[in-house]
Amino acid sequence: MEDFKFYHHVLTTALPSLPFGGHRVWWQVAATAHHHAHLGHALLALGASHLSQHGAGDYTVQALCHRLDAIRLLAGALDAEPKTAVDADALFAATYCLMSQSCLMPRDGMAEYMTFMRGASLVMTTILPEFPDSIFAEFARHAIVASLALAAPEEPEDDETIMSREESVKRLKRFWQNSAEWEH
Repeated sequence: MEDFKFYHHVLTTALPSLPFGGHRVWWQVAATAHHHAHLGHALLALGASHLSQHGAGDYTVQALCHRLDAIRLLAGALDAEPKTAVDADALFAATYCLMSQSCLMPRDGMAEYMTFMRGASLVMTTILPEFPDSIFAEFARHAIVASLALAAPEEPEDDETIMSREESVKRLKRFWQNSAEWEH
């Protein structure tokens, strides 16, 4: 019965906050969890962690068990290429839920967050583009545009500012692990 509590909590309180106003996207994704075990466990892990921090009980053991199951199943799902947009959506959503849950973990969540942020970015840039009917396709486009708008709200007027921004991006290159990260 606890799993029902975790699932209900995710749907009513703990859905990932991005994209802004994207609850309908997440509700659609959650409705497919019964076909994708990695997504189901990721949602349950997120719900259990969120309840542990904001509820009346301690569900950290259950959250960790669901997280480990989600990670194991997600690794297998990533090895098999997604055949449909729904499969690709489940991969991205599971990765994104695990990333969100990392913020709620009691210890060392930042390293986990960065790992799953890279995973979500990789799925978004390499797998989702193969499925234009993905429910996250629009999310991906809006997320990129929104992040660029926040980073540079107005166009620079002088060459020095442009060169400075370009140099900043180049300095980040040492943190990237492969050419796909540099390209995106």
